[in-house]
Amino acid sequence: MDVDAARLALQAAVGKRVRKIRTQQRIGQAECARAAGMDKSSMYRLEKGEQNVTLDTLARIALVLGVEMGDLVAGVVPDPALVTDGVDA
Repeated sequence: MDVDAARLALQAAVGKRVRKIRTQQRIGQAECARAAGMDKSSMYRLEKGEQNVTLDTLARIALVLGVEMGDLVAGVVPDPALVTDGVDA
């Protein structure tokens, strides 16, 4: 897997976790986005893995969902292809 594909896979995995927890909490996408200071389209793209999430945004989403930030990335395993330029992972 190349670095771009690895990055997209990571974004998709995190987005899937966010969506799973949000739906388990029975919080709508628009409601979650608004409370986290995001627009609905950004939340949609994040959950679809089409948008990279910053730590600040991840923290705000965790607060809205009432979970720890780690819960939003639990089980997400980054591909070693993210590490480039001859650095061993």
